[in-house]
Amino acid sequence: MSALSGITVSADLAAVFAEAVQSNSTRFIKVMIHNEFLVHDLSIPVSDTLEHDLDQLQSEDVLQADFPAYVLAKLDSPSPDWLIISYVPDTAQVRSKMLYASTRLPLLKSLGSMLFADSIFATSKDDLTSEAYASHKQHAAAPHPLSVREQELAVLRAAENEIASYEGSRTRASHVGTGVGLNWSEEVEKMVIELSRGNGDSLVILSIDPTTETLTLHSATETSVTALGASLPPSEPCYAFFAWNHSFGSNPLREIVFIYSCPSSSPIKHRMLYSSGSASTYQAAKDILATSPRTANLASRKIETSDPNELDEALLKLELGFPTPSSMSSTLPVKPAVAVYCGSSTGKYPAFTVAAASVGRALALDGRILVYGGGTKGIMGIVSGAVLEQGGDVIGVIPKAMLIAGGEGEKGDNPLCVDLKEVGREKVHTIVVESMHERKVEMAERVEGFIGLPGGFGTFEEVLEVTTWSQLGIHDKHKAVVLLNVLSFWEPLRVLIKSSIDAGFIRPASESLVLFVDGPVAPEDHESFDWGKAALDALKAWEGRQFKPLFDWSKKDGHESSYGRT
Repeated sequence: MSALSGITVSADLAAVFAEAVQSNSTRFIKVMIHNEFLVHDLSIPVSDTLEHDLDQLQSEDVLQADFPAYVLAKLDSPSPDWLIISYVPDTAQVRSKMLYASTRLPLLKSLGSMLFADSIFATSKDDLTSEAYASHKQHAAAPHPLSVREQELAVLRAAENEIASYEGSRTRASHVGTGVGLNWSEEVEKMVIELSRGNGDSLVILSIDPTTETLTLHSATETSVTALGASLPPSEPCYAFFAWNHSFGSNPLREIVFIYSCPSSSPIKHRMLYSSGSASTYQAAKDILATSPRTANLASRKIETSDPNELDEALLKLELGFPTPSSMSSTLPVKPAVAVYCGSSTGKYPAFTVAAASVGRALALDGRILVYGGGTKGIMGIVSGAVLEQGGDVIGVIPKAMLIAGGEGEKGDNPLCVDLKEVGREKVHTIVVESMHERKVEMAERVEGFIGLPGGFGTFEEVLEVTTWSQLGIHDKHKAVVLLNVLSFWEPLRVLIKSSIDAGFIRPASESLVLFVDGPVAPEDHESFDWGKAALDALKAWEGRQFKPLFDWSKKDGHESSYGRT
């Protein structure tokens, strides 16, 4: 299997690991990179508990102070699982650091990521003592602090995961022709249509008949936004459509807000059922209203809550993307985000993977969120893997069709893309969208700038489209487009832009919309150059923010994105 960095697992290492998995007598397997192969260096048998056996890694005969290595560690019986240790000393050469950082995830995939239950990133032997491991386990077992909103989403995600096995293949087509989902009674469909044709603030609450999995009418009332929370069932899940008159956009607007309320105290089976039907119910309502004359449109964002009482005007404004006093005056720091466009293959030259890993590390260390195409292959996987290695935040945006096929680049055998849950990538926040256009909109709306690494047709198209959006003024604010010219990869585009300016097709002022980062003059130095730092320096120094766009897109109806999302 080809690794993301171009490094492959040797046959000897694969055989040694397979035997160790079967025998349960091996504690450690040291893995090194040699001549573009991941090779078996040495093995250490089980002699005591893992915490005590870790002392053996302190020997210079096992791990050296200046040389990276991987250590595969068998967890204590009866667990059949393994732990992967990425030992990358601070004193190691930069090239070695990049190489080992970009090869860890492919090593896991080659040996079988399902066999590894945990991972440790060590920068010195002090991170590999029994005390350090005990602290690591304690930290891993401790619940991570979550905001109220994150707790709600965690509950919803858990319910969705449970319903996957509970429901199995028990899905059916809705009578309104929306595909897989719940059945709609005629009364429910009629009430939703009437809601869209009214004038005041009104609320329609729906329940599910679990015996037939049909949506039924719970209640329909005139309700103000101040009474919204108290109008929903306090201890049972429900769906609600709230028709709301407001003036928070550029023009007065009547919007229908879809709300999925799932109180934490409700029975787990009910939460599972409602969670599984939420997306299809929203889509069905969207399809119904699209063919009906109406005075209100369905809001493009849905609201989910585990506490109906918190539903008020401030929350609706926040969830629907309108500015609130607290959001405008808050002194809490907001992490900036950067979109990285790159290939789903590694390319032929190590400098490409080195640059990708460097960018990922720089984003994480600078406190910036990575927003990318959601894949785990090629340069995509290296960038995101490097961010995760440094404890950074990653948001992946992937179209549903690619997810079902197994990701970009090649089709997988398992429909739901197990790469999204492989060891080390559990913290990736994956957003599934319907189309490539929605993917670009979702990414662009979340970031303050764009970085282009080497890639193929998709990368070319993405880079040029966001540049065009900047020129036309479609971005809500001017955003930098920085291209890392690794081994002169983007040089033909620079020549093309200059040729187009000379030919009169591009205004000379528009040349500043794209910033090329060239790196060292000597190509051999590109493998050791700090591309990540150079990219961030370019983002911070970009002068395109002074560029005057061609059009003003701010005059829209208040509920459509400037990017064209409806």
